[in-house]
Amino acid sequence: MKSVTEEAFRPYGRVLPLETKAFCEALKAIEIPAEGTVYEPSVASFEALPLFKELTEKTYGEMPTELGHCSGHNEALNALEYHRSSEIDIAATDLVLMVGRQQDIDPETLTYDTNKVECFFVPAGTAVELYATTLHFAPCGIDGKEFRCGVALPRGTNEALANPIAKEGEDRLLFAVNKWLIAHEESGLGKDGAFIGLKGTGLIIPDKATFIGLGHVTNPTTLLSLFGLVLTGALMARNIQGSILIGIVATTVLSMVLGYSPVPHTIGDVISTSLPHMGETFGQLDIAGAWNYGIVSIIFTFTVVELFDNMGTLIGLTSKAKLIKPNGEIENLDRALTTDAVGTICSSIFGTSTVTSYIESAAGIAAGGKTGLTAVTVPICFLIALLFAPLVGLVPGFATAPPLILVGALMMSEVGKINFVDFSDGLPAFLTIIMMPLTGSIANGFAFGFVSYVFMKTAVGKYKEISWIMWLVSIAFVINLVMRS
Repeated sequence: MKSVTEEAFRPYGRVLPLETKAFCEALKAIEIPAEGTVYEPSVASFEALPLFKELTEKTYGEMPTELGHCSGHNEALNALEYHRSSEIDIAATDLVLMVGRQQDIDPETLTYDTNKVECFFVPAGTAVELYATTLHFAPCGIDGKEFRCGVALPRGTNEALANPIAKEGEDRLLFAVNKWLIAHEESGLGKDGAFIGLKGTGLIIPDKATFIGLGHVTNPTTLLSLFGLVLTGALMARNIQGSILIGIVATTVLSMVLGYSPVPHTIGDVISTSLPHMGETFGQLDIAGAWNYGIVSIIFTFTVVELFDNMGTLIGLTSKAKLIKPNGEIENLDRALTTDAVGTICSSIFGTSTVTSYIESAAGIAAGGKTGLTAVTVPICFLIALLFAPLVGLVPGFATAPPLILVGALMMSEVGKINFVDFSDGLPAFLTIIMMPLTGSIANGFAFGFVSYVFMKTAVGKYKEISWIMWLVSIAFVINLVMRS
């Protein structure tokens, strides 16, 4: 599990250098329920501590502030909230924060895919600022134990609204003073007026003992996702063209019929003439800021990650497309890498997602696309799709999950070519495969695979099979892992 002290937490918040010992002792003395959670926005004894004075005068810049706590027992994600201000959380015990980004809320349907939630470990005594755009809710304890978490917010936050307004647009999420809330349908918060908008397949869920586990298979959205998986798989087995698209459409339509996805009512729900623009992101490069963080290490890390992410993707895709020569050579590989590099540079200037090769292209290969014509046709279709952005936004996450699973199945066909009889080959191959999904990075999988290959071949006396480039790449991966740790 990631920690709030790691770089991955930066989009969500930061650790504050606050003295929390006295507060943590005071919070541990508070009686909490044996089951469930309790939230007290303001506790007089807490606000008499020096910490509260520092929070009010410095952290919140003399804004009226309150200091309370959220404590108890929790192992589930029932809802997500955000504020127009930062929230300060102070861990009196070890706990886990489940966070997301407000930017990932669908602006049309106001739904949020819980698969985008990330979990971060917060050591006892740590004070964390959660930015205003960070989605969060009650923390979780460690190994089923209780959690105790101090909560500082602008005074009045979470109180009942004095003037409830018509529920339109984002106002549908306005649940209390300075509190916008998206709840899960099973949370029970719907009866209190909370907007039900948390969506996810629910097939694989976090587990306190095994990190991940089997979710609620009978959950309607999970069943819909499994329906899409079986339907799409059956269509692909019958070699029906467009099977993945058919599966997505069928699952989406069925979810609309059953009431688990919004149904378009007007032409504005299908077509939009308001095309996106990049005025806010184009050319917004902070080179000076990069120097402050150590631009050399940044360049090295991104080079290694991008190079091997792309290399792994290209090798997998070309192998699937049967474009690799008998001697293992990939024709025009240099052109492919150059194109990817140019795309990556250009996307950073435009401020868009990285323009690079993606493993999801295996779906296109399975549909018969193997030439440059496919690369031209797809972007044209994407341009047309911009007009139908509202319609695309209606597609739920559980309808697009099956194609991603099937892409993995498509790529597994190449595993049969690995010599698992020779363990010095089998173990590095296994580590490469398993570490990609566990770390969420193709490059990380390659790192463990390359380094373990060098060690294994050396250990069994087959060091002559290791080329100098393999040694060089392995050393680069080790340096990269050390710099990122």
